[in-house]
Amino acid sequence: MTTTEQQQSTAENMPSERAPSVASIAQSEPTRSAFAGSYTEARAFFQGAVESFTGSTNGPTVEEWMKTANKALDMVLGVDPAQDSEKVLLIYTKLPEEQQRELIKGDITSPAQLEEVLKQEFPVSNWLQAIEKKLSSRTLFLGVAPNKIERVAKMALTHMGRSPFSVRRVMGLLSGTYRKTFAEAGFLVPIMFEATEDDFEEKVAEFVKKLQEAITYKANFSEVYENYTPDILKKPASK
Repeated sequence: MTTTEQQQSTAENMPSERAPSVASIAQSEPTRSAFAGSYTEARAFFQGAVESFTGSTNGPTVEEWMKTANKALDMVLGVDPAQDSEKVLLIYTKLPEEQQRELIKGDITSPAQLEEVLKQEFPVSNWLQAIEKKLSSRTLFLGVAPNKIERVAKMALTHMGRSPFSVRRVMGLLSGTYRKTFAEAGFLVPIMFEATEDDFEEKVAEFVKKLQEAITYKANFSEVYENYTPDILKKPASK
């Protein structure tokens, strides 16, 4: 059996409840086709992201980057990113009141109330640790400024209208816009890598859908940041 066949066999035999490694996804035919020969470019993007996030140039691998990304998201959210990232996104895009009540199981009429809900949902100690290390006073909960997420969303949607839409184009957009800032792109990229070989394209579609949602709720985004973001998330904690 060749090395490639061994890698493919390993990926196929992975337990269904475990997310595949970046390496196994990278070896899959859907991924190879989607990147259209540009996996090296994508890897360079990941490399730049982890170096920016860790401040290290000692050569962490893509696999190490993904572990770092998931660990960072888990630290910031206090939840499993694969299960709860959508829930957090919806809170911060201010859904209609009825859907908000369903989401958080209660009425929210003031920033203080939302802060209390978030304190229950996401441990404050995790917020403080993450903010002190990486997040600045001009970032949202996941480190994404409203104007920047709107910009990358519009760029991605512009490219999506061309045929064929490919992962390469989205990765190129992220690479050019966010290569040096992990915090601004980190919550977008892992969505694609929760996929299996069978649903890779669906995960890409999910990625684009979230970008569309970012534009859909843009009218309220700045208001949400100013009025519904707990103060503790707007600035590093004082020591």
